[in-house]
Amino acid sequence: MSRISERRILLGNGYRMGLQLTARVAAPDRPRRARRVAPLESPDRLPDAPARTLNLRPSLEDLLEEHPVTIEINGRPVATLLCTPVGIAELAVGWAFAQGYFDDVEALRRVTAYDERVSLMIERPAAAGGAWEDLLAARLDPRGVPGLQPLGTDLQEEDGESGEASGNAFQLERDRFFAAIDRISARIVARSGGDGCHHAALVDGERLCAIARDLGRQQAVDKVIGWALRERIDRGRAMLCLDGRIDAEIVFKAWRAGIPILATTSAPTSDAVALAYAAGIAVAGHILDDRCAIYCHPWRVPDGGDSPAENQD
Repeated sequence: MSRISERRILLGNGYRMGLQLTARVAAPDRPRRARRVAPLESPDRLPDAPARTLNLRPSLEDLLEEHPVTIEINGRPVATLLCTPVGIAELAVGWAFAQGYFDDVEALRRVTAYDERVSLMIERPAAAGGAWEDLLAARLDPRGVPGLQPLGTDLQEEDGESGEASGNAFQLERDRFFAAIDRISARIVARSGGDGCHHAALVDGERLCAIARDLGRQQAVDKVIGWALRERIDRGRAMLCLDGRIDAEIVFKAWRAGIPILATTSAPTSDAVALAYAAGIAVAGHILDDRCAIYCHPWRVPDGGDSPAENQD
């Protein structure tokens, strides 16, 4: 004869839902043998770490300050952003432009920066966030968003050679591209001091136009674009460089600003590359090491003959 013993079995989904399922499992009717239990082994000894010092009284003056800034459009508060307290007027202008409150800088009548708020007076401001929200609803497919046109496209011939470019045909030869990258990285290293700031820089050809630092990538990009708008910089002949990841929202901001080249010391997301391809924006990643790659529209960074050899894989 055999006896039936009851055992409780916790299944994956049942465990997550807090359910216990009971199953009857046949067990042989014989005495159990005592099992030998192996003794617990002591964990491996960690290797000795080199001696280090620990600063128990660090200076707080070297740390970034999180500064709340309220943005007002024609006297109405519309958003509050955390940022560093430098360049808040440019931050507000760049943010409002990216949100779609105005398309033409001539509609920006007045910019007044106070300690914790920035007042923008805009002639007939548009509804905010329309294009970006439509783009999100269309799953980042710009074909479903009216009014978004690519900055420029390169017509490819059947033999694979590049044909005549349409729209914004701005190009930055590869040797000038790398020279600009080296100049920007040197400035960023000199300014960072290991404080964890994110940086964004705008390059007009070989000239470094502006560099901004802030708590996050989005704020740094808004500051640079806001500065370019106020200074009437030709953004269609510029490159935007970052020291952090490029996501789809940053591509959208560059698209709104008409900037044809994006570059980062990190990498873009796959959605950022797809959106940049539709926008006619070249995206370069890992620009400071041997993984440097151009993910879309490489015709914007042509080989001028003095650049490193192109990867033939």
